[in-house]
Amino acid sequence: MKTFHHREKKKLPQFLDWFGWCTWDAFYTDVTAEGVDEGLQRGGTPPRFLIIDDGWQQIGVEANKEPEECLVQEGVYLQYMMQVCLRMACPCRLLGRCNRVKPAATGMEHYDSALTYPVQSPGVKGNQLDIVMDSVSVHGLGLVQPKKVFDFYNELHAYLSSCGVDGVNVDVQNIIGEGHDGMYSAKKTVVVRASDDLFTYDPHNSLHPTADYHAAARAVGGCPIYVSDKPGNHNFELLKKLVLPDGSVLRAKLPGRPTRDYLFANPARDGTSLLKVWNTNKCSGVVGVFNCQCAGWCKVAKKTLLHDTLPCTLTGSVRATDVDLMDQVVGAD
Repeated sequence: MKTFHHREKKKLPQFLDWFGWCTWDAFYTDVTAEGVDEGLQRGGTPPRFLIIDDGWQQIGVEANKEPEECLVQEGVYLQYMMQVCLRMACPCRLLGRCNRVKPAATGMEHYDSALTYPVQSPGVKGNQLDIVMDSVSVHGLGLVQPKKVFDFYNELHAYLSSCGVDGVNVDVQNIIGEGHDGMYSAKKTVVVRASDDLFTYDPHNSLHPTADYHAAARAVGGCPIYVSDKPGNHNFELLKKLVLPDGSVLRAKLPGRPTRDYLFANPARDGTSLLKVWNTNKCSGVVGVFNCQCAGWCKVAKKTLLHDTLPCTLTGSVRATDVDLMDQVVGAD
């Protein structure tokens, strides 16, 4: 096909090996420089990359006479942030921002954006009720003229780069749970979103009834380690199991994968199966064992089932052979 490259031929981004912090659950859209500063106060697990989520950008709201303050315009503050963090990113939806580009907005006229009204398919409506989709179906969203979309991205990213932003977290794409077709056109992308939100939150929170459970999954999964704790609401005892004093993380080498004996089991629905995830480190293999029964999206109730405080007891076995590449780890001797 020659439309993609294998992971081994791609370069892993450096931030994967550093602890990060995301502003979303801490502040949602009310992001301020002072709030970000407070959230980055050290507690023995200093974050080395920062995702400034929704609220970083200047937006226009019809009911307001003045536009909201824009965090990325505070250049002096961002220079300070760059001394604290090694990497910093802002989110950008695939089509711009939440309601995209306002038609004929000052300074945006050259994109020729126009209001478009999406029509939800029966499959979307039957799977999950979404107030965001309902809203844009009624109120529309501003789409950039297709021939000018590359200009839009290039100018947006150039502006963010000039403000000291190292990257963008592009939402609404690159999610394993939404189909694998994108994997076969990814020549450079090596990091994808492997799971749904941690309901009722988005990123991981260290103070949560299932914080240890999700922390273990991220460690054995070879995932980026970052949290969205509110300032002052941290479980440093847990974080110190994942993060070293210099801000680097203890992360397994490969993408976590299910063990062969459970490939065709349903660890969230069948009432008997455990989820076993294997990975390797430099000198050893590791297997994480999780009880996921009764968790996840309920197709009948159309809602996410939260953690069960009294889960059923399951039994299973863990063997060295569960780690597929154990022979490569231990070597010929």
